[in-house]
Amino acid sequence: MDNIPDFGIIADKREKIEAICEFCDYHRNAYPDTSYKWAQKGYQLSKELGFREGEVRCLKNIGYHHWHLSQISLALKELNECKQLMDKIAYYDQWGEVTMMKAMIWWSEGKYERAMGIVYDGIQLLEAKKMTKPQGWVYWALGVFNYDLKNYDKSLRCYGRALEIFNSCEPYNVDAESWCLLGLGTVYRAKNDTTQTWYYLHKAEQISNLYNQWMQIAHVHYEMGHLLFDESKFDEAEDAFCESYQIREKYQFKPAMVSCLMAISDVKVQQNQPYEAMDCLQKALEIATETNTRAKLYKCHKKLAELYKSQQNYKEAYYHIELFYQIHSEIAGGETSSNLNMLEAKFTSEKVAREKEIHRLKHVELKQAHDAISKKNKEILASINYAQRIQQAILPPLDNIRQRLPQSFILFQPRDIVSGDFYWFKETEDKIFIAAIDCTGHGVPGAFMSMIGNELLHKIISDYHITQVDQVLDAMNVNIRKALKQKDTHNTDGMEMGLVAIHKQSYTMEFAGARSPLVYIQHNELFHLKGDNMPIGGIKLKRKKHFTRHLINLEHPTTFYLFSDGYQDQFGGENSRQFMITRFRELLLNIHQRPIAKQKQALEEVLADWMQHERQIDDILVIGVRLGA
Repeated sequence: MDNIPDFGIIADKREKIEAICEFCDYHRNAYPDTSYKWAQKGYQLSKELGFREGEVRCLKNIGYHHWHLSQISLALKELNECKQLMDKIAYYDQWGEVTMMKAMIWWSEGKYERAMGIVYDGIQLLEAKKMTKPQGWVYWALGVFNYDLKNYDKSLRCYGRALEIFNSCEPYNVDAESWCLLGLGTVYRAKNDTTQTWYYLHKAEQISNLYNQWMQIAHVHYEMGHLLFDESKFDEAEDAFCESYQIREKYQFKPAMVSCLMAISDVKVQQNQPYEAMDCLQKALEIATETNTRAKLYKCHKKLAELYKSQQNYKEAYYHIELFYQIHSEIAGGETSSNLNMLEAKFTSEKVAREKEIHRLKHVELKQAHDAISKKNKEILASINYAQRIQQAILPPLDNIRQRLPQSFILFQPRDIVSGDFYWFKETEDKIFIAAIDCTGHGVPGAFMSMIGNELLHKIISDYHITQVDQVLDAMNVNIRKALKQKDTHNTDGMEMGLVAIHKQSYTMEFAGARSPLVYIQHNELFHLKGDNMPIGGIKLKRKKHFTRHLINLEHPTTFYLFSDGYQDQFGGENSRQFMITRFRELLLNIHQRPIAKQKQALEEVLADWMQHERQIDDILVIGVRLGA
């Protein structure tokens, strides 16, 4: 790999360890062997320096590596050492992730009560210490467990809670987000909700491909294989399962290899290839036995029993069905289910009791602290309100935009007081530029990024005289990386942008997009240009790529729209679903012939009706412009 930071140039040893830890956290799936070697080096350096927090983070990644190689005794030894050290130094930032790994190990071995118990204990400890961020991985594990137990609504809530925690914390954790999206897609598949399944799988696939996350990519292929299987597209399903298996085999993720082999055997049965199906199941059984993955082991026996029965080999069928019932009753019998229910009830009652005590303390012992916090909040709010005035001052005046583009509107609705979305406008001698930009984050961090982006756009066009839209985005990518020193700091902030340039002397318009689309409508026909699937800043691609310039003929009346993803991602409606891009495009097509001010009003009314009592989850920006009419 060519994007390993040069840790040797970092003189301060503690900074070097922190850089190694950050690298291992974000690349352990893409480059497992390299991350493992650096985690070992970081661990030795931390011990020499007496840097205990560094020991914890490196030891966690070493344990993670052995877990995925199914070297369970080693993984448990390292994870237990990690927990003991965290307790000793009262450092709990990694507690949730270490708890998740231990729980997943016990769960795969069929020790359901033990796994669920340490998850609930982990949540209680982290809640008591008022630490929200580490709880994300623990709720993710609960999502997995409830999915396996077919408690699908509980699983969705747990995955949703995990995703909410991860997305509200800095820095951005792409590994965590993609696993949550995959979890949601998997549950929706089990609930036969194909629309939501495809939505979450495609979103996970985009992120996984962008960041080279092989484990998540393999899981996407596996889930898509099941969707194709359900549609009786057996050849395509087999291709998807085999692609998943090849990735998992390459990295020796053995429990997941078992799942792929069982899925391929199902395809072989449908293709009337019983001997090939048998070979797959025997191989799956060997791996499950080797790794003691009892949660998959009994499923292998059941499938083998069914296959032998179909071949009238009743002796072998009886042998495997006996083993199925034996293992299944041990790990998922009535007593286990009862104990799991008791664990959940105990956890819920204790949580209610804690919340009651917190409520009492709020009104008695914590009143003074509450007053102090209220005062501080007012000071912070005053500062943010002042920041809002600064941000509004850098936005182009709407009157200036309407003077040059009379038939235009801007729907701008920040989630918080200040916004990570912003709109931009510039006129040169021969072109009119307008853009919609969505910066990393929202609120104050997003607002900082918006000010950097605004300044750089003016400099690139006015000072550097770069006016071709694709070249503007290329220059923005270079300059954002320089401004944030991303080569040295490994900062992953960036922005998505859709930029349009209208030629004054000809009936043409340019568009370039950085993970941001353009929708335009001519003769009642809607066209959707997706833009390039890479952001501005944030990550360094393996190969240098340039943005694409699209030319649009304006000889006919044209209405076009630039927008961030806030509108389409908003939750609401029945069953609290996202609005989605398909519904958003249909809405734009339905309203595009209305007067431009009425279009904005329609978008506001539809959004308000959709949201109902849901909170706004992101900044919202929609720009609409009508030309030639």
